[in-house]
Amino acid sequence: MHVGMNEKLNKLESMLKQMKSVAVAYSGGVDSTFLLYEAQKILGKNAVGVLNTSPINSTRSIQSARDTAEIIGANVIEISVLDSKLKMNPHDRCYICKKSMMSEIKKVAESLNLNCVAEGSIADDDPSLRPGMKAIEELGILSPLKDAGLMKSEIRQMSAEAKLPTADSVSGTCLMTRIPFEEEVNEEKLLAVEKAEEILFSLGIINLRVRCHKNLARIEVPCELLEKVTANRGYICSEFKKLGFKYICLDLEGYRAGSMD
Repeated sequence: MHVGMNEKLNKLESMLKQMKSVAVAYSGGVDSTFLLYEAQKILGKNAVGVLNTSPINSTRSIQSARDTAEIIGANVIEISVLDSKLKMNPHDRCYICKKSMMSEIKKVAESLNLNCVAEGSIADDDPSLRPGMKAIEELGILSPLKDAGLMKSEIRQMSAEAKLPTADSVSGTCLMTRIPFEEEVNEEKLLAVEKAEEILFSLGIINLRVRCHKNLARIEVPCELLEKVTANRGYICSEFKKLGFKYICLDLEGYRAGSMD
């Protein structure tokens, strides 16, 4: 670990000590896992993770978060928060979702007499891709990784040194990001998207999105994996149609974050 990174880690741990107790918004991703790991290292049982298991999160991601929490020995409480205003997938969905989830986590913290609530934003997050940041600021949620100046590459390196299973994990987002704004969202649609992505996962394609345009599925994968999808097109089309998709398309631009925004 180089000097600059060590200084940032010391700053993070100093901030955690000052909190004395904290509820960490935990998703099982690279950043929130590292934050929860550090929080429990510094604060022990006075650090608690809170995981949202609502239907907008895939079964795979929820189970992975549970498995990771068990590996690092973290105490994690599960909640299920899904604001009714999200049903029509409004443009400010990330803000609404973050506001409702963080409000519930604050209630959990209060019920456990924990002093603070913290979440895993980092120094190199792009605000244009993180509209939920406004809710975090409004609710007074702490972002210690960001405040310590830690960037994704540094968190991955420190996660690897700590032997955390998330060190090389790909970034994930909730299933609502697969559906166009202003289109009604229901559990049936979310489940179809989740199952479609599982089909691609089974082929060894990990970093992907299946965007749902009513009865059309648009597959986004990294450009270097486009040929792998076409090589398995017969199987993919057959399985996707079983899920109710009439048209199955491969996006030639490849996977890109925020393509539905």
